[in-house]
Amino acid sequence: MEIIEIGKILIIGIFVSTTNQGGKSQEDIPRLWQQFETSGLMAHIPNRVSDDVYAIYTNYEGDATKPYDFFIGCAVSSLDDVPEGMRGMTISKGNYHKYEAKGENPQMAVFSVWQKIWNSQMNRAFDTDYEHYKATEKPGVFDISVFVGVNQ
Repeated sequence: MEIIEIGKILIIGIFVSTTNQGGKSQEDIPRLWQQFETSGLMAHIPNRVSDDVYAIYTNYEGDATKPYDFFIGCAVSSLDDVPEGMRGMTISKGNYHKYEAKGENPQMAVFSVWQKIWNSQMNRAFDTDYEHYKATEKPGVFDISVFVGVNQ
């Protein structure tokens, strides 16, 4: 884990408002991933700068127990042309703890990182956290980093 400063990143994609209460996020997030992966949305994102995918947790109404927005999309060079049914957003410039998610099963690797985060005593900002799925040369295979916004 390391702390790094990230500049702003422009994203276009889809989102859902959810909460960790009552298992709602455990239904909403996989459903949004399925929609993103099966609908071919990525091909319709204008000004896309790569095939990397971002999963973003933002607009927290408090800490991790309160409602927030979950967003899946791709980095773009401009938010001037957001397709109907999608939304543009900006990952805020700031300081982030960076974790690497490694393992044969990407979902389990990412979940393992989040368990470490939830059990840590870090001073989280609860502004924007995100997972960055870097596309590799193998289709469908990603190098995954998790970034958690922190207060300084």
